[in-house]
Amino acid sequence: FGDSVRRPGVVSGAATSFRAPRTLGPKGPRPVAFLGSALVGAAAALRQRRSTASCSSTSAMKAMPTWEGLATDARETDAGREVLKHWANKAEGLVPHTDAKVRYFGTEREKPRVKIFRDQAAWCPYCQKVWLLLEEKQVDYETEKVPMRSYGDKPQEFLSRVPRGLLPAMELDGKMMTESLDIMFTIERAFPNPDKPMFPMSGELRDRAARLLNLERELFGAWCSY
Repeated sequence: FGDSVRRPGVVSGAATSFRAPRTLGPKGPRPVAFLGSALVGAAAALRQRRSTASCSSTSAMKAMPTWEGLATDARETDAGREVLKHWANKAEGLVPHTDAKVRYFGTEREKPRVKIFRDQAAWCPYCQKVWLLLEEKQVDYETEKVPMRSYGDKPQEFLSRVPRGLLPAMELDGKMMTESLDIMFTIERAFPNPDKPMFPMSGELRDRAARLLNLERELFGAWCSY
């Protein structure tokens, strides 16, 4: 082994030298013994270090916050309280939301005359424009979501009322109808507001409005088949 034996430092990271006696008599210690003692000591130190690290990791894991704890903390912030208030208003039908099952505008809480059947994914433009009209006119309504064909089968209960499965569909005073433009004109007639009409209800202006609204359908159809 020469004049000294070196091993990589395990605890401090530096190399440590173990110098053997120059006289290797039969009674004197041998360099091999020094090396063996050093390796045994290093192994013990490494086990101790790993044990300490394991305990530290366990303590750190125990100290990590849980999802429940984070949710509780989030609810206690200003933003969290605002979100909770919005959720409560959505459940009561006081704010527009695609997941809301009912929408009220006044103080009455009777069953709305209007029930809209719209797409479950909430992106159908024909459903959207009916929704916007109801919001603008402030007509109370219920909402029931129905999947579009690209997202799955339609419920049999819906198909029994709308055999072709068209969306949007509207139930007004117990009567079902489809086709977004027909629905919109029906809403305008059923809930008129002379001070704020949404469409011309008769004459050439109504025909022109219908042509412009149909143009949107033609453009969307061309986009879908492009």
